[in-house]
Amino acid sequence: MDKLYRDRDWLHDQYVAKGKTTYTIGKEIGVDRTTISNWLKKYDIHIRGPLNPVRDKISKEWLYRRYIDDNIGVRKLAEMFKVDRDTIYQWLRHYNIRIRSNAEAQHESRKNTVNITSDLLDILSGELLGDGSLKKTRGGWSSSYCHTSQYSGYVEWLSSKFMSLGLSQSGRIVHRKDNCWDYQTLSYEELVVLREKWYPHGIKIVPKDLVLNETIVRHWAIGDGVIAHPKVGRPHFILCTNSFDKDSMSVLIEQLSLLGIRATVRNSDNTIYIRKDSTEKFISYISPCPSEIESMYGYKFSYDGSIRYKKHPKEGDSKCASKTVC
Repeated sequence: MDKLYRDRDWLHDQYVAKGKTTYTIGKEIGVDRTTISNWLKKYDIHIRGPLNPVRDKISKEWLYRRYIDDNIGVRKLAEMFKVDRDTIYQWLRHYNIRIRSNAEAQHESRKNTVNITSDLLDILSGELLGDGSLKKTRGGWSSSYCHTSQYSGYVEWLSSKFMSLGLSQSGRIVHRKDNCWDYQTLSYEELVVLREKWYPHGIKIVPKDLVLNETIVRHWAIGDGVIAHPKVGRPHFILCTNSFDKDSMSVLIEQLSLLGIRATVRNSDNTIYIRKDSTEKFISYISPCPSEIESMYGYKFSYDGSIRYKKHPKEGDSKCASKTVC
């Protein structure tokens, strides 16, 4: 059957009379379109221009609606019209319709969507103040949330919280060699705007329009809080903000002040020190500790020191944890 293209009458009938494309003819008999084109030239059969095969079948409005609005890929469009992909690309260029990059096309084919509710935004904001991060995917069309913890139980709880709010886990929670646990969500285009706010120049900052509330502060304290019970005097609370710049620290101090929490920046290690006369109020503000993680972080909510930090039987010695118990 693959020798049929050498028959001039057969080739003329297929290409001219039936109006098939070189791609379709080649596909039907198992040869490359270039082979068909070469034999058309050999027999002096006029070869149509690249736009002609579907000239009367595709309008600019239809193509724009299918390719841009409905996100139908070039491959699918080519299959619909039984032409090769180059023909579709020619039409896109002919109508001046922007062609998606490979990364964008891949994103569109795998696109995940999520509704960023106020509840989800509060948890994300609280975790981003601590150990959470937003990872940009290739091409920058979407972002995923990532978290590393010394406790598998914590990232499992966090995954469950996010899942209930529309953020799905990507793959499995990974146990690293340094005894830490890595968790990551699927990538979502709605997280891109959030990442641009928190990482405007690739380095995490605190957005100037951040408004602290109970949920945000609770998640922040769980991830990066330290409670100290000195032998003499009242307890105090420290928030490990070591990596934030001065502007970010100013935003946090101002927001804590608006909540009635007196706090200062310790210049020696760039952490936030909750004053002793505000520590009890601060702990009361973030309480109660979620029951699911109380065995891991309940001590941070214990103003009287009745609950103390205890290493998990199989965790707690990880290198990913801060030198200070956070």
